[in-house]
Amino acid sequence: MSDVFISYSSQDRPWAPPVSAEAVPPPAPKITTEELIAQAHLILRGGESSPEDLLKRARELKSRNAFGIARKLLARARQLPRTDESDSLRRTLLQQHALCT
Repeated sequence: MSDVFISYSSQDRPWAPPVSAEAVPPPAPKITTEELIAQAHLILRGGESSPEDLLKRARELKSRNAFGIARKLLARARQLPRTDESDSLRRTLLQQHALCT
């Protein structure tokens, strides 16, 4: 067996200048699971939200093992008329809803 040595030139791996602390956005504030569930209940009681926002909230709830409320948000998102405009959104909502059952 022969050893293979690959060298990279500076053109293959360009150097990037370091990012200053001012260019990095501050971290998003942490929201507790209880606050997230409370917001979901407000939406389910008649609050307005887009299907994309409901999907984002449902994914966050799923990551925190709150599958029941995530399933309800996804069911609400699937009922919104705007969901029918995008096949990919409708498919994603359907798949995520199925994963929560």
